[in-house]
Amino acid sequence: MAAICNRYCMEAVKMRQNKINCSLPLMDPTTANALLRRLDDLELRVGASSDDEDSADLKNQVKYLQRDLHKLYETRPEIKKLTTLTEQLNLSNEPRAPVDTQSGQLTAEEKKKVLLLKYPQVKTAYNNLIELSNMDISRLINNISSLSDKTRNLGSDRNKLLRREKQIKQLTSDFHWLVVKNMCVLERYTALAIEQNEFWTDVERQMKQISTAMTIERKNQPKY
Repeated sequence: MAAICNRYCMEAVKMRQNKINCSLPLMDPTTANALLRRLDDLELRVGASSDDEDSADLKNQVKYLQRDLHKLYETRPEIKKLTTLTEQLNLSNEPRAPVDTQSGQLTAEEKKKVLLLKYPQVKTAYNNLIELSNMDISRLINNISSLSDKTRNLGSDRNKLLRREKQIKQLTSDFHWLVVKNMCVLERYTALAIEQNEFWTDVERQMKQISTAMTIERKNQPKY
């Protein structure tokens, strides 16, 4: 029995390699096909390749690709994750039905997908709109109109500034002195506000104490 099985296996291997039908009377086509399927499964499991891959049929090529894909998933888990995300987002390369351009109506789910796909562009456009709304248009116009000042004679202006250097320094000194005085006034005003706040807080506290004492005194008075 073992010899017959070995003979069957050898014949199946010959059929696998030479792509010819079995001519031995001991092996019927059903048995040969079953052995060929088992050999293909074994090759796929152990990673064995065909001796002549160029002549392999489409079915075997698909099996080899599946084997390589499994190996790739084992060595590069991120690729398997990418494949999973592609399936979840329905981003396969399968041909899709053409969109009806006459109706032009999209479902809520389709609109959501379009927004997700266009999210980077939408975010960029939103940031640009925010930046535009925060612009000082009047200042921008003034800056544009002041470009004509570049054509002026800056040397003449510099000479005028040098002639008035003493006055400019005096004005600058007075300006800084006024800033210091304003800071002193503000500090004094803040101190007075704190003092007044403490005064009225103390008055309110004393009034509460007097009110509490009067209430206790009225309760202690004898009733006639």
